[in-house]
Amino acid sequence: MLAFFISPHGYGHAARACAVMEALLQRRPQTRFRIFTTVPPAFFAASLPAGTFTYHRLKSDVGLVQKSPLEEDVPATRRALARLYPPSPARLDALAKSLRGCEAVLCDISPLGIAAAHRAGLPAILVENFTWDWIYRHYGNPSPLTDYAQILEPIFGQAEVHIQTRPLCAPHPAADATLPPIARRPQKSRRETRLALGVPAEAPLLLLSLGERLPAAPVRELLRRYPRLHVLLPGGERLPPAPRLYTPPRERCYHPNLVAAADFILAKAGYSTVAEAYRAGLPFAYLSRPKFPESRVLAEFIEAHLGGFAIPAEDWAAHTWPRL
Repeated sequence: MLAFFISPHGYGHAARACAVMEALLQRRPQTRFRIFTTVPPAFFAASLPAGTFTYHRLKSDVGLVQKSPLEEDVPATRRALARLYPPSPARLDALAKSLRGCEAVLCDISPLGIAAAHRAGLPAILVENFTWDWIYRHYGNPSPLTDYAQILEPIFGQAEVHIQTRPLCAPHPAADATLPPIARRPQKSRRETRLALGVPAEAPLLLLSLGERLPAAPVRELLRRYPRLHVLLPGGERLPPAPRLYTPPRERCYHPNLVAAADFILAKAGYSTVAEAYRAGLPFAYLSRPKFPESRVLAEFIEAHLGGFAIPAEDWAAHTWPRL
């Protein structure tokens, strides 16, 4: 039995954690997991075989509070951190009890999981391409989050095993391993997914994966400007129907299947989407998040390895894209 504490900041940490659990189940099919997070259990049920995990709803991390998918709320982040850190002895004792029967605790990238593992006398395994102390120090000098960076840095340093994954923000000299991008595998072939969606087998297909509901105007403009292009927009079922537009409900979509079915992707630059596109070899146009510290690293990786380029958020909103 292994515990997994997973940050609920977006779904990227959960996606990477699922890929790690998939790999462990391949090696040790008898492995079982206790998952601690507020990411909905349906996300894990879509990725992992039934009966391989139990779900424990827990505010396992803060990360950054978001105003929107492209903008962080630093004051709200500070207030949320104050409610969680430093964790009280009573809270750690309760978490340690919930870890009875576990052999180790994996963390992506919840420092609370590392602290709970130490309270329970269990080894902690950290999987990361950045840690929150590194992120928090980038918000000004001094940053309003510096005191929490100082609290979390030594907790991250307590992990017995430290695994870093590319695209990597801050290489650590004491890391035990540095791995290529970690992504979930598709469950269906390109042909099967296209057939289920109704996309012609040879049609050029753009996947829009922005993590938010889109207005009709930019999608309509895409279809007008590129008359051969087919557009796949998960979660876009409220948009008016249009030829060459596919809008499956998001909850019915397994994202790696969509990536495998597409020829290009336009997305917010986030770890899991970048890793899945890298696995599939997809050209990647990305909306930049210039304030988020990880963005520069992801952008450099996309442009170096995926033939990608940035679309500034204001250009996307104004439909003045330089190229696609």
